[in-house]
Amino acid sequence: MEVANAGMYDGPTAFAEACLMAARITRRTRIGVLSTADARLPETLAAYSKYQDIEIIEIDPGTTDIADDLACIAIQSPNFFGEIEDVGRLARMAHEKGALSIVHVNPTALGLFRPPGDFDVDIVTAEGQPLGVPLAFGGPYVGLFACKKAHIRQMPGRIIGQTTDTRGRTGYVLTLQTREQHIRRERATSNICTSTQLIGLMVTVFVATLGKQGMKDLAKLCYQKAHYTAAEIDRLNGFTVEPSESGTAYFHEFVVRCPGSPAAINAALLERKIIGGLDISDRVDNGMLVCVTETNSKADIDGFVAALGEIGAAQ
Repeated sequence: MEVANAGMYDGPTAFAEACLMAARITRRTRIGVLSTADARLPETLAAYSKYQDIEIIEIDPGTTDIADDLACIAIQSPNFFGEIEDVGRLARMAHEKGALSIVHVNPTALGLFRPPGDFDVDIVTAEGQPLGVPLAFGGPYVGLFACKKAHIRQMPGRIIGQTTDTRGRTGYVLTLQTREQHIRRERATSNICTSTQLIGLMVTVFVATLGKQGMKDLAKLCYQKAHYTAAEIDRLNGFTVEPSESGTAYFHEFVVRCPGSPAAINAALLERKIIGGLDISDRVDNGMLVCVTETNSKADIDGFVAALGEIGAAQ
């Protein structure tokens, strides 16, 4: 992407700000969010837009047409289920209707998959936590936010520009600031009060330490471990890994149909000091969302699979 700001609170607030930015640019008030997105994203958007006459519309990812009055199509890819969405097709469909395209990404996955900028996406957001930031009981984190240069004056937060000082040395200055604490409230695009720069520094150190090849290797490691885990679970009696709509194109997460209640299976796993997957029975019958990252060793994975096999046999 052409422009990035100095950071947002976290991924969901960056996503919400992106959708409101699209509404300002298009002067439309209906926002389309793909149904495969993490529910916390549209929930945060609803909280941000409660008093702004914004309507949030759920869109099926397989749709071939959208309404003429949408401000944007907001996509999460990899989505809540870990699957890679057809970003290019959805972005083209949005632009054909005069809407913007927004993609919320997993930054680690960008070491392996094509970046949103390749698909002419207008705004990109992400949760920076996977890039070397500890979980810390839920925060603080940092939201990543980038867009096309044409939209820079509607971007929330602060924009830092590069220049030179009187001795010709490279310097960085606060170039644009669109928050209401700095400019007239009626012209402000956001009231974000911090850029969480300490967390941003963690992300910078992490990415700089790994380097370009390191980020690629990290993404491949996550992908391979997740697919190895899925293949091993799929061999267990009673457990079935749900095929993604895009074949094998999933990243950290994948969905497992369990032989019984995921809540009961997770309780049994916890007795073995293993934290199980997320119970998503409300979205998939007896569904468990399993996530595997670079932090999981082969021994961890094999122990998890063996425990699932034992618990499943006792169902």
